Amino acid sequence: MGRALLSILIAGLMVAAAHAAGAPEKSGGLIISITRLPSPEAGTLRERRVLRLSATSHPPKLDGNLDEDCWRQAPVTGDLLMKAGSERSTPFPKKTTLRATFDDSNLYLAFECFDPKIDTLLAKYTKRDDRYWLEDDIEFMIDTNYDRKGFYQFLFNAAGGKGDYVCRVEDRRITAEAAFDPVWWLKTKVDEDRWVGEIALPFRSLGIDGVEPGARWGFNFCRIENPGSLLGNWTRATNHRDTRLFGDLVFGKAPFALGETDLGPRAHGVNLMRATVKNNTAEPRTLEVTTLLSVGGRPVGRASAGRKVSPSEDVPLFVPYDLPLDAERVHMDLRLVDTQWGRVVVQRAYELTPPPVLETRLASVEYFEKDKEARLHFKVEVGDLTAATGRLRLTLYREGGENPLLADTRSPIPSGEGMLRADISSLGSGAYVLELSVLDATGQVFATKRMPFSKAKSLLDF
Repeated sequence: MGRALLSILIAGLMVAAAHAAGAPEKSGGLIISITRLPSPEAGTLRERRVLRLSATSHPPKLDGNLDEDCWRQAPVTGDLLMKAGSERSTPFPKKTTLRATFDDSNLYLAFECFDPKIDTLLAKYTKRDDRYWLEDDIEFMIDTNYDRKGFYQFLFNAAGGKGDYVCRVEDRRITAEAAFDPVWWLKTKVDEDRWVGEIALPFRSLGIDGVEPGARWGFNFCRIENPGSLLGNWTRATNHRDTRLFGDLVFGKAPFALGETDLGPRAHGVNLMRATVKNNTAEPRTLEVTTLLSVGGRPVGRASAGRKVSPSEDVPLFVPYDLPLDAERVHMDLRLVDTQWGRVVVQRAYELTPPPVLETRLASVEYFEKDKEARLHFKVEVGDLTAATGRLRLTLYREGGENPLLADTRSPIPSGEGMLRADISSLGSGAYVLELSVLDATGQVFATKRMPFSKAKSLLDF
């Protein structure tokens, strides 16, 4: 990391810390106050779920009986949630578990769906790609590319009926292709208090020959109960097909691992990415995380951070990256590099679509002379380092005028949604314009919005 960029990072963190501690801000006489509005999604989602698989040299026999050593030794997960992703999240009423393992050729999954009223089980569909979600079923989603842009979806019920789809994600819209009919094997069994689904899914059916140690896939599964369409979700998302919040399947242990990555707001300006790296070898090794940014195939940025990592140590690395102001979509290659051998040991790809930098509206566009303030609703979306080191500028003009009557700035930038109160007590009747601008640390203007309003003595003057 260059000294200039490091200085910006340190300064930004100091400013943010002072702001969080309630440090006083100087006013130029126009801004009365700025209030940041809480995000409705803040704090509602738990940490991404991870299921770590161990390889087996003795694959299971698909008979619905989970009595083999590979299943006894496999990790078990479950704890499904209804209304996931909200403060009203509640556990799914029926216990559901998943075991998983793999070998050189297949991924093996075993689902147990406990049900004290097994005689009410709905499982009549058996046709490929039938509407299993109208009965009692299990659905699991796999993102082998780990890019959040698409996934494979598999469905099955207790009668052995199954479905499979290739799903693609564009602007949060999901399309499913039912013509996808890969080879995979399913055996179900119904007992007195549960039904079981045992699966062998060949890697070649997913377009790959196998998995490397430490490979990571996006993953989720859910259980649907009918009548009533009760859905229990493994991840903490409201939508079981929301790829942004998929959990992870991790295959075995690689010498070096790149764990969870938090890309920050993914907004225009300088963002700060947090990536967790782990050294699974017996000796210290210097690991480096590098981001390569491009727009339409044209390189637009590169940044990296590295440090020596001790054996079995799990450490965070922070890498700043700058999304250009004029870019609507940016491709990011994320690489974990073993510097001793100069080789890339983990590589991921992301497509970043930055949100609009600034949205604004005045609570009212007509005021009387006695009115003392105007309220301005805003939404600012910029990178976290840009927010920490930049500033918000409010300027007042007469309509049609070029010289500002008043100007005021605040720093750091209150990113997210908020309300700004502007002092208009000294203004007489007339037409005016409020201009709100977002500036970075160097004074570059990221975005500007102009909002006309007027003041009058009475309603007859408007």
